Amino acid sequence: MAAELSMNGRKKIATIQKQFTNKFNYLTLLFLDENRKSLDISKSLSEVRKVKGADISINAGLKVNTLEARFRDNYGLMVEVAYMKDDKVLHTKDNVDKTLNEMNRWCEENGCQKFEFKKSLRGDTVLSLQEQLFNAISEEYPDAVAKKMNKDNFMDVHLPSVNPKKGTHIFFNTAKEGIKFGFYCRDEAFVKSVLDKSSIIEEYAQGLRPVGNPLFSDVDKAAEAALAFIVEMMGEVNEFSKRDVNPVIAEYVSAFQENPDPICDLLDNLGTEKGKMSVYKVNLDILSNLAYANIPETDDLEFAGKVDINDWDGLAEIIGEDEAEANKNEYSNDEITSSSKIIFLYSGGDYVYSFLNPGDEEDGIDSIDTENETKELIAFVDSLITNLDPTPVNINDDFPLRWESNIFIEDYDFSENYLDLDQDEERSNGKHLKSVATAIEINKEADGSFEFRDGIFMIETHAWCSKLNTNQDLPSFSLINEKFSNLIALKDFLVETYS
Repeated sequence: MAAELSMNGRKKIATIQKQFTNKFNYLTLLFLDENRKSLDISKSLSEVRKVKGADISINAGLKVNTLEARFRDNYGLMVEVAYMKDDKVLHTKDNVDKTLNEMNRWCEENGCQKFEFKKSLRGDTVLSLQEQLFNAISEEYPDAVAKKMNKDNFMDVHLPSVNPKKGTHIFFNTAKEGIKFGFYCRDEAFVKSVLDKSSIIEEYAQGLRPVGNPLFSDVDKAAEAALAFIVEMMGEVNEFSKRDVNPVIAEYVSAFQENPDPICDLLDNLGTEKGKMSVYKVNLDILSNLAYANIPETDDLEFAGKVDINDWDGLAEIIGEDEAEANKNEYSNDEITSSSKIIFLYSGGDYVYSFLNPGDEEDGIDSIDTENETKELIAFVDSLITNLDPTPVNINDDFPLRWESNIFIEDYDFSENYLDLDQDEERSNGKHLKSVATAIEINKEADGSFEFRDGIFMIETHAWCSKLNTNQDLPSFSLINEKFSNLIALKDFLVETYS
């Protein structure tokens, strides 16, 4: 093993991670963006760095905080040393003064797990928790398609053999407190059929989930429970059947369903018109290329015709009445507007794939009543902020929704006194500030959009303040004020902010 690990701009992040973990097998490096999301590890260091400084060398005697500072100063990157315990990847924030060698030994002595490098969906890297869950599902259901993975706490997996309709998926919430899962489905007939035959599955606003919405701390137990949940949903016989497809085509389709990026890229490149439904023909050679992740030229596709959006009778003249009816049923629960477009792919007369671009109208917003929406949103926020200390408490269950919490005395810099507080008066309140508190506020506008605020406020006047401190060693609680056009966008932001 080399005494030092050196790096330069040509090295891929995945290579750096692998070499680092090979040297310190209880540790890994997390490369994060400003929102604390993982960077694309297939990129080279030169592609992601913000600053071009001196190359970094890593040795066993280097302290954790020194290494993280060098990545920040030399490359402008947020990099954190992490370890794994109880299947959870944890940051070394309480051990930053240890050297890498000391940290690695500490992990070994305290029951931590070694990192193993395996071929994953993102290359030769440490298998993430979401990838472990997906692998467990896809082993039992080879047609499983990961619609979203490793972007945030939520992973979505489409299971055509469970319900072939687009948009349906089993989802996993892999927040740090544990794993939850459910089945997103707006097909009322499917939901009713499951509830009619199962006493251990319950309905929620966007589909189905296990009764009691249980939390799992172990990835294997979560995967096992999810598989049992799928079997329970399907019952003895799955009432949804896939269309009959040429077995050769089915084999190719199954291959690119495991990796949908090639076919999605192909469809993105077609440049079809908004407000139209278009049909293209693909031959076996193109499907073979897609199966091996080779994206063909769009000129290789044969255009079969197009009709106005929602003109299903017109579509029947191109693909036949049965196929048009099947496609109409498949998209019956989707919000299709005058700016939407749908592309259908066929091969030798067999249905292969279809793709909906919702257009200007936001897709996927449930038409649930305001009361249920409000309760769901309150529960959603509550689940995300339980790790905050003190934990904010909901004080208003109607819009504007509001959560408030106290601020510890030690979190305020009286030497700077940015808010011009009376120190004696504030300390008379015990361990919390008397005049200032924190709040999270969400308001819904008449047009269905949302406004979000998170920051500090003066308790007497309820006026928002820009920040608590300017001292970088103490929390600033800088005011966040954002607007979102729909509930989906708001929830995505909340997950990024509080997870």
